[in-house]
Amino acid sequence: MEPQTIQIKDIIFNIVKTKKKIEALKRDLAMLESQVDQQQKFLEESVVDEILQRASVPAEKPQKDKT
Repeated sequence: MEPQTIQIKDIIFNIVKTKKKIEALKRDLAMLESQVDQQQKFLEESVVDEILQRASVPAEKPQKDKT
């Protein structure tokens, strides 16, 4: 085989390998985005729950001086 043919095969192989890596990274990114969305939703719900819990606790009434 000519050296040029080997180089072209190597280039094509590297392109295919790189394309597969990019596809794997896209899948990883989609998974991470999903996890971030789930965590954000959980945190938002937790904050809302905490606010509602604090709002439902009656505030202490100021004590009147009986003197």
